[in-house]
Amino acid sequence: MDTWKLALPEDAFSDPAGQNDYHFLISHATDKQLAESKVVNSRGLLTAQICGMPMMSEENGQPIRYDEDGVPIEADDTTTPGRYAFVLWDKAVINGQVWPPGMQNLLVPEGVVENKFAGDGGYLPRLIMPSVFAQEKTLNPNAKAEETWAYLPPPLVHEGSKVQSNWLHSFLLDPYPIRPAVLLRMPKFNMSSDEATKLVNYFAAVDGADFPYNFDPRTTESHLEAAEYKHPNRLGDALKIIADNNYCVKCHLVGDYNPPGSDRVKGPQLARVYSRLRPEFLRDWIANPKRLLPYTAMPVNIPHDKPVSQELYKGDSVQQLDALVDLLLNYDRFMESKTSIKPLVKQPPAAASAAAE
Repeated sequence: MDTWKLALPEDAFSDPAGQNDYHFLISHATDKQLAESKVVNSRGLLTAQICGMPMMSEENGQPIRYDEDGVPIEADDTTTPGRYAFVLWDKAVINGQVWPPGMQNLLVPEGVVENKFAGDGGYLPRLIMPSVFAQEKTLNPNAKAEETWAYLPPPLVHEGSKVQSNWLHSFLLDPYPIRPAVLLRMPKFNMSSDEATKLVNYFAAVDGADFPYNFDPRTTESHLEAAEYKHPNRLGDALKIIADNNYCVKCHLVGDYNPPGSDRVKGPQLARVYSRLRPEFLRDWIANPKRLLPYTAMPVNIPHDKPVSQELYKGDSVQQLDALVDLLLNYDRFMESKTSIKPLVKQPPAAASAAAE
């Protein structure tokens, strides 16, 4: 992701939109951060740092400059004062206020940008993005340029807090397709197990995540039994949400179910989530995907103030969300409990006679 350093007057930005979301997704700042964001420099300007990416042109893959009315400026126009629509990937603290990621683009006047630092890597996705978008437009005239990134290799921002250590170690040694829509596949680097372990530990350390990842209390029998006591058939009801055509199976592969339509609109296999994602990331992702990956096309299926139909799952939004997380974290165990091997086993005649007697 790009990092831009700004020097701006106090009235450079209007107030950020309110964070009307789950309480655990609300972006906060410390008193020290808020105070420092209101300090002016020797030129009487505030300073700030933003992290993310500007909106890119689908024609050349370069940042789009907008005029004060929000209309893109022609590439050869170097005199009209421009602004960038900057997509925040991390919160920004500006003039005593918090701008959360993935909710509202920041319109940055180019005159306040002091320095730009490009993030490491991502050269190939940036290079081929215009071509990929042009191809997508032939298939879908209503395609959005920013969603083109979903067809390209993903950023590794917060990878350590996103995936489980054991899964990442195995994936580095033997990668496989995760998202059907991705055009480029992870190559096999033929690294050793020790090299993979070092990479796994690095990603976790960068994000301050536990490593190696072992297990979460939400996968224990005691947690599941306590939750089941309060809501009988809790995981079964959560499965109703997943299996409803208005929600998960509309796009995601689940077990042996493959949704109809182009691979372009299909999401990862949900039956593998329990071994791949960390619980905290999974909860935040289902709650509001754009807070974690701003360009994703995945919608908010369970808004914090509007639960899904009570016929599917009786409860409020938080209860439904927690049940979905628990189901996906325990998907293998839950589905095994629904499959009986006994009818498939044919008893030998002697044993059957003894049983009859």
